[in-house]
Amino acid sequence: MRALEGRGAALPLLAIALVVIVIVAIASMVLLIPWRSTSVNEARSADVTSEMREVDVSVEQAMGSVEIHFSSETQDAVTMTIRGTVKHNLLSSGNALEISWSHEVAGERLIVDAKVDADAYSSTFGSDDLVTVITIPSHLSTSVNATGAVGSVEFVAGEGIALRGGHLAESTGSILAQLSGCSLTGELTLQTSTGSSTLEWSEVTIPGSAQVRISSSTGGTMMEVQQTVALGGNLSLDASSNAGSLSLDLSIEGGNSARVTSAANLGDVSIGKKVGFTGATNEDIQSVNYPSQYNMDLAMEANLGGISMNLEYKA
Repeated sequence: MRALEGRGAALPLLAIALVVIVIVAIASMVLLIPWRSTSVNEARSADVTSEMREVDVSVEQAMGSVEIHFSSETQDAVTMTIRGTVKHNLLSSGNALEISWSHEVAGERLIVDAKVDADAYSSTFGSDDLVTVITIPSHLSTSVNATGAVGSVEFVAGEGIALRGGHLAESTGSILAQLSGCSLTGELTLQTSTGSSTLEWSEVTIPGSAQVRISSSTGGTMMEVQQTVALGGNLSLDASSNAGSLSLDLSIEGGNSARVTSAANLGDVSIGKKVGFTGATNEDIQSVNYPSQYNMDLAMEANLGGISMNLEYKA
């Protein structure tokens, strides 16, 4: 009888606890739901003089997308524009964004440092349409460091751009690095924690040697590499994913050669197209002219995920 009485007494307490939990959950939702939004339209610039030959750009953003482009039309300034909306909840301080922009000159080099941040209650419900665009004069030899917390990073370097290296990172989101007709020296890294990385490489030249490193904790990696003009040097490309797949489409011609080594711990290494490549296994394969005057050495590793490739070499 006492056991029944104790159980009966516990039921009202349990009901009260459930009611309290529901009330707290509803109150939290009311406080955190974005009730309003603030439009953002900001611009910053750093003057470029005729004596400057190089630029180092560093940009960090809490949410939204970061885009880095080059322009042959604007030669007298490095610019940053921020457009879109920031969503707020009841706990928000009301400040749409905190923008930091500084620059200094060291000899022939311009050094630019930018940061776009929001309070924690705004960034929780940050809008995807918040876009920060960095535009760099195309004649400047460039090193870039771009990091994002939630969103995307996009880097586009076209014809004639001299890239001295860079670091692109996104905690939760995606990275796109599009290199076409530019030159690369030093090291370029793409790094994501939760998200995907894409490298689009087309007719890039390397004066000497260069490295590309792509890594992700959770997410896939896609690489499209085309090199029909002379590479001009040697490239080392390493791609790894802890939980995600890797894909490579590689097309090379002439004096360019390539070797691809792969390791998939819990997955398969598959080759859909193989023209002008040979190897005893899919894990170690090379173009029939390897080594040659200009070499690409590619190493891929997937822990939880597969590796797929399409490979083509034309003499």
